[in-house]
Amino acid sequence: MITKLNLLSTFGALMLFFLPWIDIQCNQRSMITQSGYQTITGGGTLSDDFKNLQDDQDHDKDKERPKPALLVAVAFLLVLLAFGLAVASAFGRRNRDRSVGILTAMALACILAQMALQFPAEKEINQSLKPDASDHDGDKFAKTLGSAFTDIKILYRNPLYFELALLALPTLLLLNTLIDKRRAQQSN
Repeated sequence: MITKLNLLSTFGALMLFFLPWIDIQCNQRSMITQSGYQTITGGGTLSDDFKNLQDDQDHDKDKERPKPALLVAVAFLLVLLAFGLAVASAFGRRNRDRSVGILTAMALACILAQMALQFPAEKEINQSLKPDASDHDGDKFAKTLGSAFTDIKILYRNPLYFELALLALPTLLLLNTLIDKRRAQQSN
């Protein structure tokens, strides 16, 4: 049962990397979204309104990209490895549930740490909105966004929270197994 739950949760967590995690809004209208994978590559999906604004201005596209989120990249690799071990455990003879739980716990910690440090696009936009942002040599992406709009909000979308929940499931299963094992040892 644990093996099947690990397989399903790691597969789901892997797929959620490709759904929108961050929504950058202006006046309650979505301008840019970033999936978990796009936070790694520094990309994003522009809304039609923002594409029109970009077409009106002459920008160097390479300088507009936010920096990659390295902790999310590590988490992606950990989830990929955990999924591989979950598949091997489901179809093999050796039980690798403990390894899957450890890897998902590490991936969960990486994503939570990245959220605490802020995602790169989020950080750049927040810095560009500060009053003294014009004094610093910042990223052109953030300065353009900060100067063009005043009511910018950065929201975390539901797939990010589902990602955290799916990574927490194998972690909690591992903790439960360790607690049960400890209790069994103490009762003997």
